Amino acid sequence: MDNTDISVLELLVSDARHTDEELAVMLGIPLAELRERKEKLEKDGVIIGYSAVVNTEKLVGMTAIADYRYPDKNTQTYQKTSVFEKK
Repeated sequence: MDNTDISVLELLVSDARHTDEELAVMLGIPLAELRERKEKLEKDGVIIGYSAVVNTEKLVGMTAIADYRYPDKNTQTYQKTSVFEKK
């Protein structure tokens, strides 16, 4: 992992909605290189997923939100399940 990989991670952590095109421009690298780097980070288990941050105060009619994370022994990554229950 080099400084460019670290920059990719920092940008994705700050906003995972960045398109590949945006990331490539921000980093000053070709789009194909950016995609290769992301794929390698995913394949190596550095990036294990992308998620949304939910404002629970806006979930009218919801009674419970639970977030479970547990290790997957087969892939050595974390599996995640979210439960939303309506009133």
